[in-house]
This record gives sequence, C-alpha cells and structure tokens, in this order.
Amino acid sequence: MSDSDIKALFLGKQRSFSDGKQAIPLVVVESEASRSEFNTKVLSKTDAQLKAYWSKLTFTGKGTPPREVSSDEMIQLVSDNPATIGFVDASKVTAAVKVVATY
Repeated sequence: MSDSDIKALFLGKQRSFSDGKQAIPLVVVESEASRSEFNTKVLSKTDAQLKAYWSKLTFTGKGTPPREVSSDEMIQLVSDNPATIGFVDASKVTAAVKVVATY
C-alpha cells in the first residue's frame, strides 16, 4: 500500500483498497501515544486538526470518523476481518496480522 492510499483511507477520502475491496479503517483510542504519532507522521495533522476535520465532515453528513478501539482489540479485529486496517505500536504487532507499512 502506498502512503497516499493509507492517508486517504484514514481521512475518509477512499473507501476501498486498491483491489476494489471495501476497507474499514480503525484507530486506537486517544490515550495511546501511537495515535498522535500516526496523525502527525501519516496524516500530516495534529490531534486538534484531525478532530476539527472529522467534526466538519460529520456535521455536514459527508463522513464518519474511523471507529476507536484499544490496541488489543485492533489486533483481534484486523486478524478476524481482512477488510479492516488499523495501526498499533510496533511492540503490539503479532503474527496474526500483516504489516503493510511502518513509520
């Protein structure tokens, strides 16, 4: 996956993977440090900017932010459903999931 595909999925600008299959992005809860790091490095937005971005899309009916889950839930949901995509700290990765990018 390209960085631009990942960014588009997590900003709601793209709803499917490059093969046309549906994509369901998930994000870790705000309290996890990996979330701020992902927002900054991958989405090029601060937490506040991203919150404002999703507030605007939600208010206008043009989008819904990705569901928030814990790191443990993330690993379980991604391993159970190939349509899901998410991010976790590298220390949380298990053999049950496929890593498509590291930052």
